[in-house]
Amino acid sequence: MKKIFAGLTAWMNNLTIYRKLIFFYAFCVILPLVVTDGIIIQIMNRNERQRQEYELNNIAEVVGNNITNLYNDILETTNAIYLDRTVNDFISREYERPYDYYSANYRLLRQSLAGSIFNNSDYGVTIYTDNPTIAGYRGLFSGFYPPIPGT
Repeated sequence: MKKIFAGLTAWMNNLTIYRKLIFFYAFCVILPLVVTDGIIIQIMNRNERQRQEYELNNIAEVVGNNITNLYNDILETTNAIYLDRTVNDFISREYERPYDYYSANYRLLRQSLAGSIFNNSDYGVTIYTDNPTIAGYRGLFSGFYPPIPGT
């Protein structure tokens, strides 16, 4: 260690005053400034990355909750419609005239629990049935068959 210090002292004694000032300025001012600024920038970058990751996790959690709530709402609506005897009677009944269908449709949508579900839901509800007397009419219910000509 003494040899290194003696060699550094001999080297410094051979330098001019101007070069000694530049050397001390570089090692005593510039180098510590660069090191501390580098550490501060690294800490700030890490904190910013952690903040962004936290925000993205919160956004992902909110989206996941929204999807879960939407799925639960759809499931509850589907179960309510599936278990509603009025809807089942409506789609199973054979209608002789379009007026019979429209009056039954009106009663269903205005006077039953299913009607309030259809009217107040945030998404469209379409029920498909194989009842040929419903297939030709436009409205909430659709059939699997093409429209009946002349109706």
